[in-house]
Order: sequence, then structure tokens, then C-alpha cells
Amino acid sequence: MKKLKNLNLDKILYILVLVIMIGIPVLKFTMYVPFIKSINPYRVSRLRVYFFWITLLPSLFIYLYSVVSGERKITYVDYLVYFLIFTLFISSSFAIDFQKSIWGEDARYEGLLTLANYYLLMLNAKNIKSKKFKNNIINCFIYLGVFQAFYSIYQSFTPFKFLNGKFSGGSHMAMGLCSNPNFFGAYMAMQLSIVTVYYIKEGSFKHLWKFILFSVALYLASSSGPVLGYVLSFILFGILFRKQYKRILILVLAFLITCFVTDTSLKFVHEKILNNNISDRYIISNDIANTVDKIQNDNIESIGSGRIGLWKRTLPLVKEYWLTGCGLDNFYNALPQTGRTAFDKAHNVYLQMAVTNGVIPTLVYMFICLIVFLKGFKLKKTYSWALFMAFVSYCILAFANISVIDVAPYFYIIWGILISETERIRISKKIKL
Repeated sequence: MKKLKNLNLDKILYILVLVIMIGIPVLKFTMYVPFIKSINPYRVSRLRVYFFWITLLPSLFIYLYSVVSGERKITYVDYLVYFLIFTLFISSSFAIDFQKSIWGEDARYEGLLTLANYYLLMLNAKNIKSKKFKNNIINCFIYLGVFQAFYSIYQSFTPFKFLNGKFSGGSHMAMGLCSNPNFFGAYMAMQLSIVTVYYIKEGSFKHLWKFILFSVALYLASSSGPVLGYVLSFILFGILFRKQYKRILILVLAFLITCFVTDTSLKFVHEKILNNNISDRYIISNDIANTVDKIQNDNIESIGSGRIGLWKRTLPLVKEYWLTGCGLDNFYNALPQTGRTAFDKAHNVYLQMAVTNGVIPTLVYMFICLIVFLKGFKLKKTYSWALFMAFVSYCILAFANISVIDVAPYFYIIWGILISETERIRISKKIKL
């Protein structure tokens, strides 16, 4: 403890966050390096998971030091997060499959170790006070996004397999370093949200070209849920920043043109040059048309690759496991599996949490989100607004997406920084939250 006193706590927290942010995609990339993957494909694919679990100890130690030493005050958010962490242990104790509740479903890895570290990461990010460090974290996130965006273009437009992770569902679908196009779409929706606010606020070309690049990457993910989450968030922030209507109009035109050009180019390259057949359900423009057709033909349950039908099957589980949950990442065990497709997630972050962790923790989780959302409208700094839009985009798309270890840590970091930015903001004079 004495040695830590000689160091700047902010710098320690900052380094911890950066190490996790960079470590996850770097270790994920090792899966596509031939001589590394050949050592042990299964173990190599889990390197980023082992890394994240290992960081649980320093995350816990640094957080405990920050509050025990008195350098950071414990707020009501800390107590709420303590409760959330406590419920992780309760849910694990009553789990259908105890081992799975600790380590997580295979290939998902969102058991107790992972979820506890998500919350600790949020608390540690919350305790960063330096504006410089917060800006550096955002810049690091954007640079990682630029790399993944270019990598997604390499994945989608080339037939090369060298250092290239191809999605099994379609070689034209980008998944970056996020394991799946849906997850990559969620990742890029946050990236795109951040540069959207920066451009609206500053009008700089350096933000515009990133906006176009991230728009390409988001479209290449071929996942309509993240696109919808971003669009709804853009509408909200377009209203908030309506005085900058010229810049907003530029972004709207840039987004539409970029999506059109990307769609046309993708079809041309694969159908005319590479002779690949692209399924209609794996192209956003066609997926939207199919969704409209399903609504018109009253085929609601099949919308979103059967998500609505899955949610209807999930609701009775919420009632059955409302108190303690069925066990972290135990959704597959709780849901009666029918048909050809097996579901190990609810494809809705909030329903997933209600079934596996319990209704009360879900309400607490959503309450913290709501407080940040309500306070967010009073933010002042540009970087805070940028994070706020990323936060809102993720919260919206979470209604039709999955929390995964390749994407969720970034959301919790954003969430933590936003909490620190809104600590002194009151929702009203009567409510001191």
C-alpha cells in the first residue's frame, strides 16, 4: 500500500483500463496467426478470456485500495454495484449448472468471473478523474475501432484467408475481432456514435472520414439490430443538437451514400468477381425488406431471425426464475430447446439478465442506466456527449443483441466514465441522485 501511495491513483486506473482495452483484441487476433493458432486452437481462442479473468485480481485490488485509502469516495452507485456483484454469487449458488455459472457457457464465457470483472471495470473507470486520461481512453478506443474497421473491409471484400477470420455464415459478413457480425455491429455502433458527436460539435474532417469508415464497417456487419440502435440514437441526438442542422444533414447524407455504395460494392465483388451467392437475409437492405414483408404477412415471430419468437418463449422463464435466476450463462439449460436452432442466449441483454441473474438485479442494473440517461442531458463536455451517445446506442441495441466479452468491457468503461461525469449533476432539486 505504501508503494501505491507514491504513485498517482489516476494513472494506475488509466493504465489498467488501457491494458484491458488493448489486450482483448490483440489476443483475439492471435487466433488468426497461423503458427500461433496451430499450437492449440481451442486454448488460443480463449487467450483473451484467460487474460480478462486474470485482470480480475488487479481490478479488485486497485478498487479496494482507492476506497480504503480514502482517495475515492464511495457513492450510491458503488453500493448498487456491490449488490449486483453479490447477486452474481447468489445466482451461481442456485444455478442449474454450477460450473457453467462460474466459467460461462463455452464460447460465451460470461459466468461469474467475467461479469464480476465487468462491474469492477465500470467502478475503476468511474474513479478516473483526469480529463486528459479520459480523452486518451476515448482516443485509444477510436484507434482500435479504425483498425477493426479496416480489418472488416479486408474480411468482407477479399477471398484471402491469411490473417483473416471469416464468418462461417457468409464470407461477405464482417465480424472484426468480435467473434460474430452481430457483436461487431454493436462495437461499431458505439464507435460511430462517438465520432458522430465529435463531428457535430467540432465539424472537423478528421472526424468525418472516421464517420464514413465506421459507417462502412457497421454496414459490413450485415446486422440490422445495431444499425437500428445507432439510427434511433442519432435521431435523439439530432434533435438535441438541432442547431447544428447543417452538420447533421451532412452526416445523414454521408451515412446514406456510404451504405448505398457499400451495399452495391459488396454485391458486385461477391456475385460478379468472387462468384459467391449472398443470402438475402445476410444483407441489411434485403433484411429490412424481408422484415416489412413479414409484418405485412403477420409473421411477427420470425422477425429478427426468430428473436421475437424466442422472447415469447423466454418470458415464462422470467417468472419461473425471477428471484435468484437459473444461473449465470445457464440460459441454454433453462430454455426447452426445440427445432434445429439451439439458443444459449436470449438475444436481449435485459431478458438474459432477468432469467439468469434474477429480476431484482436486472431492475437495479436498469435503474443505474436510467439515472445516467436522465443526467446525461445536462452534460457539458464534448467527450462526455460522445460517450453518452455511445451509451444510448448500446442500451437500445441491447434489446436485440447479446453481451459478449469482446464488446461488453468497452461499454462498461464508457458507462463508468459517464457515471463520473454525471456525479455532480442532479436530476432535480428534490432528488439528489
